[in-house]
Amino acid sequence: MIDCWAFSCICVVVSSDAAWANAKSEEGKEERSQASYVVSATSRRMLDGKESPFSVVSWKSHTLKRKAVSTLSAETQAIVESTAVAYWYSDCLYAHLLEDLPKDSETAIDTLEFEMSSTC
Repeated sequence: MIDCWAFSCICVVVSSDAAWANAKSEEGKEERSQASYVVSATSRRMLDGKESPFSVVSWKSHTLKRKAVSTLSAETQAIVESTAVAYWYSDCLYAHLLEDLPKDSETAIDTLEFEMSSTC
């Protein structure tokens, strides 16, 4: 089922996850960590804990560029990356749907709303 939502009801939700030292390096040793995220557009009802349909906009699964020394380190790197992705998708959404988006970045960032989740 496809729902049409008013713009005021749409938000971006990003979920991230990471695994520590589960990926092999080029030398074949298991010392790299893997991260992933999924970006979805959904109704703001989801932010209130209510069931809501969503559309997957993007996803990525990859080995982390920096060596992680713990699960927390890997999860933190994944959250930082997926937060940047959430800002970018929220900015794109607002830029396409709002003509009066604030021009200065400080005000624009305050306007953008998104939700993050992690399994950490």
